Amino acid sequence: MSLPDEVEEAYRKNNDSVRASYRFEIVASLRGTQWQLHRRVVRENSAIQRTYNELFPRGPDGKRAPSIQRSPHLFSVFLDPTKSSTERHRSVAFAFDVAILVPDYEIDGVLWLKKHFEGGYLVRKLIVVEARRDGGAPAGWRIEYGFQSETPNTTNTVAKTRLDGGVLKFEIPVESPANSKPGVRGQLRLEIRQWV
Repeated sequence: MSLPDEVEEAYRKNNDSVRASYRFEIVASLRGTQWQLHRRVVRENSAIQRTYNELFPRGPDGKRAPSIQRSPHLFSVFLDPTKSSTERHRSVAFAFDVAILVPDYEIDGVLWLKKHFEGGYLVRKLIVVEARRDGGAPAGWRIEYGFQSETPNTTNTVAKTRLDGGVLKFEIPVESPANSKPGVRGQLRLEIRQWV
């Protein structure tokens, strides 16, 4: 995650004086429904919150690095292929709207509002994920995804899946526009398990 120039400067001088709080929103829904399976948003006081220190803890060498353990778990859904697939769509599909709001920065205990616009996003993406049975793919499923802003209601990227201990895993890259400050660049990790 990148910081605004003034916040970055204060952080370089004394990183203990700078605080940032990130709020993650997520809304997940199934294809063909008019309701949502999962919803956590700021307006409803249910967004996931992490501080900069939680996301990037200081290591033994004093340097900061991303913490997988403190990365937020955004959602879990149960998909039944026998209920979701139709003759027209021989696949299971869902979409999720993921967003990270522009953080509230604090420098020396004072809220930094010089370039702050309430309700702004570092990143906001509506992502469609579709799974089709495929005997040649890991775990028998071919996974594709697409970004609503680029390919509305369709998937166009084959996920690079891998099977790890019976769990099908893959990542979807998510980032702010190039060179934006503040900004974010990361990956959404998705895991698919057989329900038993």
